[in-house]
Amino acid sequence: MIPKLPVWVSAIAGAIVALAGAPFGIIAAAFAGGVLHLSQSVYDRSICAASLRSWLFGFGYFAVTLHWIVEPFLVDAARHGWMAPFALVFLCGGLAVFWGLAQGVAFLATSETVPADSPTFHFKTIWKRERTLALGPRAHAHFLMNWAFALGGVEVLRSFAFTGFPWGLLGYIWVDTQASMLATVVGPHGLGLLSLFAVCVFAWAVLNRHVLPARVGWGTMIGVLIVVLAGMQPMPPARANVGSAEVEQTLVRIVQPNAPQSEKWLPEKARDFFDRSVALSEAAPENGGRRPDLIVWPETSIPVWLDEADVAIGMISRALPQTPVIAGLQRADRLRFFNTAVVIDDGYVTDFYDKAQLVPFGEYLPFGGLLSKLGIYGLAANEGGGFSRGIGMRTLQVGDLGRAQILICYEGIFPHLAGATKERPAFFALITNDGWFGNWAGPRQHLVQAQFRSLEQGIPMLRSANTGISAIIDARGRVTAQLGMNQTGFIDAGMPAARKATLYARTRDWPIIGVFMLWLIGTSVLVWRRSSLT
Repeated sequence: MIPKLPVWVSAIAGAIVALAGAPFGIIAAAFAGGVLHLSQSVYDRSICAASLRSWLFGFGYFAVTLHWIVEPFLVDAARHGWMAPFALVFLCGGLAVFWGLAQGVAFLATSETVPADSPTFHFKTIWKRERTLALGPRAHAHFLMNWAFALGGVEVLRSFAFTGFPWGLLGYIWVDTQASMLATVVGPHGLGLLSLFAVCVFAWAVLNRHVLPARVGWGTMIGVLIVVLAGMQPMPPARANVGSAEVEQTLVRIVQPNAPQSEKWLPEKARDFFDRSVALSEAAPENGGRRPDLIVWPETSIPVWLDEADVAIGMISRALPQTPVIAGLQRADRLRFFNTAVVIDDGYVTDFYDKAQLVPFGEYLPFGGLLSKLGIYGLAANEGGGFSRGIGMRTLQVGDLGRAQILICYEGIFPHLAGATKERPAFFALITNDGWFGNWAGPRQHLVQAQFRSLEQGIPMLRSANTGISAIIDARGRVTAQLGMNQTGFIDAGMPAARKATLYARTRDWPIIGVFMLWLIGTSVLVWRRSSLT
């Protein structure tokens, strides 16, 4: 085994694992960090110690993955800057609790209590009583299997608990690779579980390298390495030209006005950014091509309330006659406020969608009325209580192009929201303002999650981001065209064709949740039976 190292090494191991995700994309780092952490986990001697080690592992992972979370607080640093370090520490620490819980459960399920004078059964006995993991290939395999199931299970849990925050799921390290196609069958959580199993095989071989025959240890590692390397092979390039087998005849334009978040709502600037969006929309097609059949603007790109937007909508319609436009703005309904997307066609708003999954502490504050009296407001909210939730996910008719599901910013990170409509959409339109996320990791991670939504459902996506990265994504999750960060311009490209509904689109997360539940029930029974015999 690897010699025992200080417990804080697991935090470094978690940070190494994070390098496998965007924007780094070093897939091997997931295996290096995971093996380092697991090689130290066999030294734990209590559930408390195991949970603490995994909490540090999770904290390191989330601190690197979510370091961009300070960016929204720096947009208006005078009001919110003081919150930035607290937001990073508390968010990463809170998410790491899920990982600590996972390893505590895995340790409990696998370890044996050290004989003690008092067999009294109470919480302190469970939590702090000395326990030990058995050594050897079989015992290590048992622990590693439980660890993979437990960590995979809490990744599902954090996707739903307390409104959910499935950012940086482990399966996302495979974006743009052949392995990512497994998400069409098992979804992102299933892909994450398979990734954990692969890490565990490497860890098992390392832990037992001195007791296994060389051909078994090396054979196992080489076999898994071949599978991993095959999965790491890039997807074949996507096509963006209209008329190809993978692209419909529909031509779309994605507008990126590039309004800095610090200037976006300034009265003297807002009109300029709106005019910029109109100008980009009516600009002549590149290379003398035909006019687009659909134009997509970013989130809140119309800087007035819907009931005051007649002039703005008139300007859009005069500039773009007979061309549907999807755009974002805000809507008021008496004392309720909504983050809204509208479809504009022939001078009218033909339909609208109110954002249903809001950002906690960004678009709304729990107990917002009370906190507003203390001078604490949501970052993107207009009033003390922030925005209200819409009625739920649905599709909107977009001219003659079919029905689209519109996702607004944060909604795109939730696998269970994409495709969760009565009718299967012809395409997704994701409108977002990634100006909140800084210029590096945040926007790139957000794009990766959009790619997975298209891949999982077999539905193309039109992604318009205020400051970038705007993109057109095909039904296999490949970016067919994009406009980079902090660029002003537009994309003209063909609408990728949809695929048949994937297995994951039909079954959603229920099969993988069922797998985790069966494991949890089986493990609980085994632990109970073992404790009743001691």
